[in-house]
Amino acid sequence: MVAIADLIADVVVIVIVDVIVVVDVVVIVVVIEPFAAGPRRSLSRSTRCPDA
Repeated sequence: MVAIADLIADVVVIVIVDVIVVVDVVVIVVVIEPFAAGPRRSLSRSTRCPDA
């Protein structure tokens, strides 16, 4: 029974870590992709305009 409980605990920990990694990757992609595509350019323009 102890071995089974250890196995279950290991599986639960692995699943939790996998979920956290997947969520992190999704968040990074969702957050960074739009910034890499568009807002970075518009932000750099908007910061240059007041200076000029």
